[in-house]
Amino acid sequence: MGTQKFPKAVVLLSLSLLAVSKSILLRPGHCPKDFLPIVPAKPCVHDGDCNEGEKCCVFYGNPVCAPALLSDQGCPVIDPLDGICAELCSSDRDCPVGQMCCSNGCGHQCISTAPVKPGRCGHQVFTPWCYFFCNHDGDCPGEKKCCPTTCGRACKHPHPPANV
Repeated sequence: MGTQKFPKAVVLLSLSLLAVSKSILLRPGHCPKDFLPIVPAKPCVHDGDCNEGEKCCVFYGNPVCAPALLSDQGCPVIDPLDGICAELCSSDRDCPVGQMCCSNGCGHQCISTAPVKPGRCGHQVFTPWCYFFCNHDGDCPGEKKCCPTTCGRACKHPHPPANV
């Protein structure tokens, strides 16, 4: 009887640690393009190794703690369970002009720095066409947001932000 409780406890503990470690690993903001500290920067593996207000960023092949940049043109808020688990970039330096290295929920990828309009996209509506009418909110007129469809992206009226 005691052996049946043990595996359940291990699973629950493992899931709890995974949730806590995921929240520690990713901090808001993005890495600066260049970072030349006066004193040597602290080495890191993930954001959790750095002080408050810092991120673990890669400069010249070395991951170090650097001040996180926060702006209106920052990374979009994403669902932490979405995104491909691949590191397609490690800092903004890896991205083309006009893009920054952002978390996609599981890894990192280059994302446009165009402003993100308030509100959120609603549920995807089926569309038989595969068209990309927009790439980011800045491509849409007025208050409309660039939202995913079942096959592409289109400008849609935003839904109010979800209560947090």
